[in-house]
Amino acid sequence: MARAIARLKILVDWELSQPQARLLQTFTQPIFGIPTLFFELIQRQRIQRDGVNHRAQGFGERNFQALFEAMEQEQRKRGSLV
Repeated sequence: MARAIARLKILVDWELSQPQARLLQTFTQPIFGIPTLFFELIQRQRIQRDGVNHRAQGFGERNFQALFEAMEQEQRKRGSLV
């Protein structure tokens, strides 16, 4: 499963207190050829512990660095990194 997630460029985040309740996050390629306009897709997974549902929280804050690096790499490919 980890290979499929990496191949699809899906980022995974979780809280240390509930690592099984994962947040899956991916981004589209830039829309309209503008590198700053894209869509973000998020799926929050749920787990049940002691009869209580727990859902992933947050917005993938730890994925921000990976997103930034991917955007830089995309700009390098296009030769538009300033």
